[in-house]
Amino acid sequence: MSKQEKQIEDALNTLRKYGYFVQGLWAKPDLDTICEEEGMEQFTDEQAIEFFEYFARKVDQNTGVNWNTLMAAVIEYSEINAE
Repeated sequence: MSKQEKQIEDALNTLRKYGYFVQGLWAKPDLDTICEEEGMEQFTDEQAIEFFEYFARKVDQNTGVNWNTLMAAVIEYSEINAE
């Protein structure tokens, strides 16, 4: 396990300890994969952070987050920011 993976695992364990449930984590490599699949330019690190902030405000917690909702949001965000 890399140092970064260990830090992430420690953070998840801390959240669990205090009663938070974290099902999955999304990261820039996920965005890179979607952009590649959709033939889009990949996000810079800064754009990825901005996207995840946008996505956190946009996501419907009743529906949840999955690959399809992430992909739709990436496409929408890219279209909005291309204007």
